[in-house]
Amino acid sequence: MAGKKRFLVAADGSVESQSVVKYVAATLSPVDMEVVFLHVLNRIPETYWDFGLGVEADSLVKKIKNQVAEHEKSIKAFMADSKQVLLDANFREENIAVHVKDRVVGIARDIVAEARRGYNGLIMGLTGMGQMKGLAVGSVSTKIIGALSDIPICIVAGAPAGKNSIVALDGSPGSMRALDYASSLMDGFKGKIVLFHALRHIGYPEPATGRIAALEEVEKSIWDDAKKMLEPTLTAAKERLLKAGRAKDKVITKIVTGVSSRAGALIEEAKQSGCGSIIVGRTRISQVEDFNIGRVANKVVHGAQNQAVWIVP
Repeated sequence: MAGKKRFLVAADGSVESQSVVKYVAATLSPVDMEVVFLHVLNRIPETYWDFGLGVEADSLVKKIKNQVAEHEKSIKAFMADSKQVLLDANFREENIAVHVKDRVVGIARDIVAEARRGYNGLIMGLTGMGQMKGLAVGSVSTKIIGALSDIPICIVAGAPAGKNSIVALDGSPGSMRALDYASSLMDGFKGKIVLFHALRHIGYPEPATGRIAALEEVEKSIWDDAKKMLEPTLTAAKERLLKAGRAKDKVITKIVTGVSSRAGALIEEAKQSGCGSIIVGRTRISQVEDFNIGRVANKVVHGAQNQAVWIVP
């Protein structure tokens, strides 16, 4: 990601979109950074106006047209305010663009199409996205996550406040790409970076009396072996960040054991470590058997609160 970076920010004027804008201003470096705000305007198709006849139908059409016009006015005001937030954060005016476009094939598909036009990533809220009052469109963010598998996506849930970041690592190519992506955004991630891995409780059938201690020893031995496998990966990951210019005291490695949910452990560690950003790889292919970071990423997105989750392909 050498040279100028370019990010698409999908916004709908909601409270959560305001949090997205604030997160962008606080997290992305204004140096060599272009930000494009996009809103897909969900106008009612012209054929809708032809439904029904008479005074009641005319009244309904007029009401909907007025609602659309009011929404368009509101979103343009929101975009102007959003641009000012970035200007106040020292982004260059020529590096900020605002696009309010009519829907072509669908809100989610239109955002995906735009995101594939040379952007380094898409940033959006978890909820909202194109919901004009009385015209709910469903979970647009979920559709985009499913469709846009080749570009990094950042999902902002709530209002992230923590300055630190956490990267989920398992030694797979996908998790290392997530690390490299975080490193490329390092100027924006101003706090500490936690390199994290969680080993689940292995679980076993209810043992006969007196056997529990022996099974716990087996589990501990397996964890010890897994840690030995992962420690070189975490060490190498830390070295990559140090070579990229991160201060030694700003990089932390951590392995936890005995958790019931890797996603839950990642979110909890992010809370405890003051991490407003969580970075995960989309794909799996793990060195540790049955570690599906793709599934973890999905659970983290839906479990995060006041955190931004970056999903890196």
